[in-house]
Amino acid sequence: MRNIQDCRETLGRTRTKMEASDPKFWADVNRRHKAMNEAGDTHPAVKRRLQSDISAWLTKFVERTDWDEDRDRPAYEGAVAMASILDIEITNAMVAAEARGQNFGAPTGGNAWVNAQTGLPVQVLAPSDRLCTRAPHGDEPTVGGLLQAMLTGAKTPDIRAALSEGTDSAGGFSIPLTVLPQFIDRLRARTQFVQAGAQTVMLDGMRTRIMRIAADPVPTWRAENAAVNESDPTFDAVDLVPKSLACLVKVSVELLQDSVNVAAALEQALTGALSVELDRACLFGSGAAQQPLGLFNQAGINTLSLGANGATPTNYDPLIDALYELELDNADAPTAAIWHPRTARTMRKLKDTTGQPVQPFPAISDLPLLGTTSVPINQTQGTSTDCSSILVGDFSRAILGLRQELRIQVLNEAFMGSLQVGFIAHLRADVAFERADAFCRITGVRP
Repeated sequence: MRNIQDCRETLGRTRTKMEASDPKFWADVNRRHKAMNEAGDTHPAVKRRLQSDISAWLTKFVERTDWDEDRDRPAYEGAVAMASILDIEITNAMVAAEARGQNFGAPTGGNAWVNAQTGLPVQVLAPSDRLCTRAPHGDEPTVGGLLQAMLTGAKTPDIRAALSEGTDSAGGFSIPLTVLPQFIDRLRARTQFVQAGAQTVMLDGMRTRIMRIAADPVPTWRAENAAVNESDPTFDAVDLVPKSLACLVKVSVELLQDSVNVAAALEQALTGALSVELDRACLFGSGAAQQPLGLFNQAGINTLSLGANGATPTNYDPLIDALYELELDNADAPTAAIWHPRTARTMRKLKDTTGQPVQPFPAISDLPLLGTTSVPINQTQGTSTDCSSILVGDFSRAILGLRQELRIQVLNEAFMGSLQVGFIAHLRADVAFERADAFCRITGVRP
C-alpha cells in the first residue's frame, strides 16, 4: 500500500482532471468525505461504502469505449489515489478502535452482520451500546441547542457552522452527523422496546433485508447410506423499510425569551414525544397507514387470553403460563415483559389471604418488568373496552431499524397568532422480528 503522503500528492496533481471527468460524482464524493472527517467518529463501514462507490466508478471509467490515454489517465490515477486514502483512513480507524476496545457497535467474530451485496459490515447496537463513541464536550452543539438557535439565532461559531451545514433550499434543516448520534442514543435510552433488549440496526438505504427463523429444522436418525429426511424450510426473509415518524412541538415566544434551559427543554420534549410513539409502533403498530407492523400484530406470536371478556389478574399465573408457551417453542429465556403502568399497579397490589404482598416466582421476579403508556388500555375483548395486554419474550430477537437522520422544519408564522413558534421533526424507522414464537402476548388484562 502506498503511504498517504504519496496518495495526497497524486490527488493534488490530478484532482482538476479527475473532477472534470465526472463533476457531479466527484462533488458528491468530496462532500461525503468532508462530512466523515468532520464527524471524527465515522463508522468504518461508511468509508468503505464511499470507497466501494469509487471502485465501481473506476470500473466503468476504464471500460469506456472512447478511452483516451492522455486525457483519462490523470483522472484514473486521481481516483485510485482517493480510494487508497480511504483505505488508509479505514485501517487507521480500525487500529485506533481496537486499542480503545471499541467495535463500532457491531458484533465481532462469526456472528457479525454483513451486507450480502457489498460485503460491508452493518452497524448493530445492543441496548447498552452507543452510537456516539466519543465523550461529549460541554461547548459542542446539541440538537436542543440547534433548535434554539433556529428560533432565536446562533450565538457561537460552532452552532453557526452546524446550521450552515444542514440548511436546505426548502427551509428545512438536517441535523449534522457530528451532532445526531448523541440524540439517537438519548432516544434509544428512553424507548422501552430497546431497554427490553431489542437490537438497533442503522439503516443505509430504502430497504434492508434480514433473514429470520420460520421453523426449526427437524433432524432425524438415519441408517448408513440412507437418504436424509427433508424438513420444512427453516428461514425466510423480512424487509426493514424506513417509515417517516413526525411530531409537532410548539413553544411560546415568551418562554423562548425568558427561559434559561430552552435547549435542554426542547430536546427533552422532542425525545419524549418521539420515544413514546416509537415504542407504540414497535409494540402495537398496525402495519397500515405507513406504520411499522408491531410485535402485537406479528403472525406466529404466542397468545394467552384472560377470558372472553378479559379479567383482572389475581396472581402471577398469566406470566408463568407465558413462559411455558415460550418453552414449548424452545425459545430462549425472555429478556423482559412490557405492560402499561396500570397493569403494573394491579400486580404490585396483589396480596394473599393474610394481606401480605404476593411474592412472584423467581423466574418472574428476576424478569425485567417495564412499564410504558405506549401500551393501550382501551382494547376491546368481548364486551369489555378497557382491556390491555402484556408482551413477554426474548427481545434480543427484535430489531429496530433507524436511519441516521433527523430533519427539522421551523414554522415561523403558522402559530404567531398565539405568539407561538413551532417546529416539525421527523425521523425514519422500522421494526422487524427474527422469530415471532420467541414472544407471547397476554390479552384481556383489565384493571
